Amino acid sequence: MSNNFKKTELTWLTIGGAPRSGTTHMGYCLNLSKDISIFHEYSADHFFSAVNVLFEETDRLRLLSNLNNLDEQTFLLHNIPNREKHLKYIVQSIFQIVFNKNARFIGTKFPGYQCWPQPDYPDWISHRYIHITRNPFDAVLSLVLKNFKTEDIKPSDIDDILLHWISAWNHAIKNANNEDFFHIFYDELLTDSKNIEERLSKFLDDVDDFDLSSFHSTHSTPCYERICNANLQSYLQLINYIAPIDNWTDFSIEKFKKRERMGFPYNWGMEMILSVNADGWRYVSGFYPPEQDGSWTKGYLSEILFTPTTPCNGAIQVNFEVLWTCMLENQFIEFSLILNDSHIFNGVIRDLSLHKISSTYSVYVPNFYSAQYDAISLKFKIKNPMNPYKMGLSDDDRDLAFMVSYVKFEKL
Repeated sequence: MSNNFKKTELTWLTIGGAPRSGTTHMGYCLNLSKDISIFHEYSADHFFSAVNVLFEETDRLRLLSNLNNLDEQTFLLHNIPNREKHLKYIVQSIFQIVFNKNARFIGTKFPGYQCWPQPDYPDWISHRYIHITRNPFDAVLSLVLKNFKTEDIKPSDIDDILLHWISAWNHAIKNANNEDFFHIFYDELLTDSKNIEERLSKFLDDVDDFDLSSFHSTHSTPCYERICNANLQSYLQLINYIAPIDNWTDFSIEKFKKRERMGFPYNWGMEMILSVNADGWRYVSGFYPPEQDGSWTKGYLSEILFTPTTPCNGAIQVNFEVLWTCMLENQFIEFSLILNDSHIFNGVIRDLSLHKISSTYSVYVPNFYSAQYDAISLKFKIKNPMNPYKMGLSDDDRDLAFMVSYVKFEKL
């Protein structure tokens, strides 16, 4: 068995996208191939972590042999599992037992995988991704009907579902130019599955013994009618702030070509509260998890990303409050603000070593334009983040600059 395994170059294949985007059926179709074995919603991180537990005792014994100046042969380490020699075969054996075939593409179907911890893949296995994007109206509606009773649905439930969809879209945009990342629009699977098969076969090193023709639409009524029939029309506008319901196909293809991200809907003038139990987390990227007073910047770059509910063509003002800073005496923090791709502000904070303050900044931007559906990015670019642990101030081993309590964007 091991001789056959040695001849097999392995690739870990993840099938993802937002929930209810066709990932389950894609996994079913690909599992028809003799060369592909895909788990159903089994975390890759959990899988490799679990398998590596087998070698914890080996690590202990190796350490013991080193402490006693014994070589591995004398300590009989060749009679126990060895990560370097056996991990690959154990992984292959598990998949072979589950699927009864010796596949060269193994992995998992796991919608929303980008939000979960990723494993440190062993160097003997490469990894690739198939990512499916379904229009947000159908994806949200499908998940609501699957997991909720209409009378029990809350606005926060719709917010969370939409946020997961946005996360999946932005992950696809981030990886669109990665040769190991294969993006598919769900509508393409319904209308041109043969073309997708051919492209996917090339992506999978000419594996072609799978069939995508079973993808088909299960609805004959327009999406708007189905949303109304489910009594969910009150939530329609929230989704419509980021994408049009009537022209999704052309809109999404063009937006993907331009590599344009999406942000959670935002009303001009609303404070994004970045403290725990508030809703500002929907807009942040690259901040540390929220605390009682706000969120710390993380490293050299932290970002606010949102899609305004109305367009803008004129002056705006960006407001934010800094509550805590991290620096040594006689030092300072330098930072700048980047609005979309334009530099709008330079700032310096001095001599406030781990002190709580309340410093509000208001930045005037005289000419700003954003069209309907445009996402807006505000980046906090930190020149010199500091680490309290390395500075000898505390056991906090994070790269900090300052804590932001809120951010607000106003049209003037």
